[in-house]
Amino acid sequence: MKIGVLLTVYNCDDYIEDCLNPWFDLKEDNEIVIAANSGMFFDYYTLGIPFRNKETLKMLSEYDIDFLITTKGKNLLGEDESRNLCLNLLNKQKCDIIWILDGDECYTKDQILNILDFIKNNPENDWYSVNFKNLTIDENLFQDYTHERIIRTDRHGGMNSFYFDNQFTYNDGLPLSLANGIEIPKNVAHIKHYSWLSSDIRSKDKIKYQRFRYCGHDGSTPVDLRCAYNWNEEKNKLEFNEDFHKGRGIEIPCLHENLSIFSHDFTLNYTRYDGAFKITKVQRSMNLLFEFYNSEGNFLIYKTHIGIDKNINYFMAPSYKPDDNFNSFLIKAYENDILIHEEKIHLKYVGN
Repeated sequence: MKIGVLLTVYNCDDYIEDCLNPWFDLKEDNEIVIAANSGMFFDYYTLGIPFRNKETLKMLSEYDIDFLITTKGKNLLGEDESRNLCLNLLNKQKCDIIWILDGDECYTKDQILNILDFIKNNPENDWYSVNFKNLTIDENLFQDYTHERIIRTDRHGGMNSFYFDNQFTYNDGLPLSLANGIEIPKNVAHIKHYSWLSSDIRSKDKIKYQRFRYCGHDGSTPVDLRCAYNWNEEKNKLEFNEDFHKGRGIEIPCLHENLSIFSHDFTLNYTRYDGAFKITKVQRSMNLLFEFYNSEGNFLIYKTHIGIDKNINYFMAPSYKPDDNFNSFLIKAYENDILIHEEKIHLKYVGN
């Protein structure tokens, strides 16, 4: 299988080695073609954001990248134009799959191999989405994030062009949203994504860019609904944008913290609206004992035995409801009296 890696990387010097090293390790025994665009997007220039890519370009020069596109001055490209330029280069190489990669997404070598095995065992799909461990606000905390990242090129005439972020159409005119796809489970690969855990300057630049770009195709989306994050100048910190989430009718994400052990056989979240824990993405049938504690772990709030089956969602609703001062839950899950899952779910990461 010939893999075309479509890399978009700008101001990612903190992560570029962790991002690229596994791919170059695999390149020795696999047919992998890497096309990277590492120019500042035109919208950054329009917004007056300074060029901040010098160190990233220096690090990229140390890798034998097949195609490296850099643009400066009047030759700056938009995000979609940059991706399409790389796509055209990879299409000429007749790759079997296109793997979309950003410079702050860090797979391990084993995770890439596990994903390739999953693709080979699920060949009927046109595309595959990847589960990301989206590190946010604090290096020990993450939110779950899933995105389409891997596309077979032998379907629907192959990939045609990007038209917004990672959305694209096939050569037969079919948009990605109507093609047949599947989510790669977290127990196959759960990828570190450093999108919102980086330098203050990088985060501020991204917020400005997203507020400018993500305005809807008709340009009518209010500015507060364009980016899920704010930079609190008074506190000098990143925080969730409450107006974004309220305006779109969605909850501010809970953040997860791995403790002693973390099972990828299910996903656990707390929904503030329902006042309940939700179990989703169940990968195997299990009989479990769940224990829920307060933030400090010294007070048992609720416990329950529950049998869960693959691909079924479940709700657990303790009678205790957290108040405004409640910061997090400590959760433990046992299977046959063996601890298989321990994490904290944090509720308050806006304005605190």
